Amino acid sequence: MKEIGIGIGVLLGLFLAMGVMLFIMFNDIKIQSSYYPIIQLSIIIGTTVICYLLGAYFEKEKLKDELREKNEREEAAKKKREQERLQKIQEELKYQKVFVVHAHLSDSGKPLAIVKRPIYSNEIFCDISNQRWNYCNIERSVGGDLFILDSTLKLLKEDCENWKWYDEEEFLKGELQREKERNQYNEIIQQMEILDKIKIEYLYHMTHKDNLENILKNGLKSYNHVQNNNFSKVNIADDQVQDRRARSEHIYSRSIHDYVPLYFNPKNPMLFRRNNIQNDIVILAIDRNILFKENVIFTDGNAANDITRFFKNTNSLNQLNWDCIWGDYWSGLEDGKRQRMAEALVFPDIPSNRIRKIFCNNASTLQFVESKIKKMPNIKAEVKTNMYFSTQIARTVNTIRINAEDIFGNPKNDKLENEGHYDDLPF
Repeated sequence: MKEIGIGIGVLLGLFLAMGVMLFIMFNDIKIQSSYYPIIQLSIIIGTTVICYLLGAYFEKEKLKDELREKNEREEAAKKKREQERLQKIQEELKYQKVFVVHAHLSDSGKPLAIVKRPIYSNEIFCDISNQRWNYCNIERSVGGDLFILDSTLKLLKEDCENWKWYDEEEFLKGELQREKERNQYNEIIQQMEILDKIKIEYLYHMTHKDNLENILKNGLKSYNHVQNNNFSKVNIADDQVQDRRARSEHIYSRSIHDYVPLYFNPKNPMLFRRNNIQNDIVILAIDRNILFKENVIFTDGNAANDITRFFKNTNSLNQLNWDCIWGDYWSGLEDGKRQRMAEALVFPDIPSNRIRKIFCNNASTLQFVESKIKKMPNIKAEVKTNMYFSTQIARTVNTIRINAEDIFGNPKNDKLENEGHYDDLPF
């Protein structure tokens, strides 16, 4: 500003000096010519000094304005920082920061999380590595946003104080349990993949329809339990076979009669033997996950047979002959009749809530079944004739029975029932 004032002063002094000289000349003012330079220089110096002083003044005022504006900005920033500090204090008093250490979904679809908050020490210098924490379980409503692991949440302290917080020891115990559950879940997923690969959709139990009401009320019971408590109204079992099933298996050393028997494929020699009452037989489809329960074993064939092997680990399912079990027939396959009857044995019973479907082979039986499951919406009933043997097959069997009597001269059901001649038909 002062430099500008000097420049303006010099120019203004030159113009003013020229004006004075012209004024003197035109008015014939008598001044010695030697004074002319002095007059001109004095005017230039004077105007320059005046302009310099004015520039210095305005520069000073400008600096004052800038300083005032700077002070005002600093004051405003200071007030803003103070407001933010007070707001932060209010938020800290009102809100609690917590950290998500575990996140998952409940079976009903609720986002769940375990969060932790610090227990503040009274010490000024606190070793963060020794920071202690409290833990709490929280949830959101079904359909809410999922919690994100390792994220930070800001929650109302008022709400936090009403929650149940627990210490790190309890959290670590729970974490061990959760780790165990995760491992079990992963193991089950692997086992489910095995079942999918083998194409096991259900396990099956066949019974007379007149037993259905009792089963739906009390669940499926073992043979010994049924016999001791008179639960079964109609027994479709083969008495001679049941005698052989009184033996014990080697895994738990229990009688086979202490288990509830299930088949991997119900279209087997057992059902074939009962071809004359197939309209009255219902097939219960049982949740396949029952294979993963404790005290459940399975076999590679009819459990009544001496050469049948027993297994406990589902990884051993590959020991079964699935080509025979799922095949269209068992005749012609070496040891096919026994292997087709591979079983899962469940101790000690199967609750009715494990029943997923009930199959039958005619509309009349379906109507009967539906009347029994009206109050059990989780159980479906369905006619599925391809799970049964046709009437034509039944007539063929009867013909073979007659011919067998003529050929062998044995009483009906002797050679056929014990040696299973007609079980070797290609079905």
